[in-house]
Amino acid sequence: MKKSLSIFLFLILSFLGLMILPWYTIAVFGAIFSFIGKYSSQGALFVFFIAGFLLWASYAYYLDLDAGSRLASRIGILFGNQKVITLLIITGFLGGITSALGALSGSLLNSYFNSK
Repeated sequence: MKKSLSIFLFLILSFLGLMILPWYTIAVFGAIFSFIGKYSSQGALFVFFIAGFLLWASYAYYLDLDAGSRLASRIGILFGNQKVITLLIITGFLGGITSALGALSGSLLNSYFNSK
């Protein structure tokens, strides 16, 4: 499977999964697609961090727009008058880390099975 196709499928399936499955499914999908795509450890960390960051930040923005920007502004007040964009960046960063660690697990699992 080409790497660009695996990233595209990761983004689509993770987006659909975020709607109905728990938050950590982004790590599971990252591990699956990193295992199938045969990424190196560093490549998996970088690529899936960026993909997870963009996915979670855009999904958080979508949810914020759906709620009329009320929830994010209220949570921003709780954290010391943070702006909505700051909260979206933090959310994206957490999604990127989750996705990258899942992808790293898949990549290391792939290298383990290929070394035997």
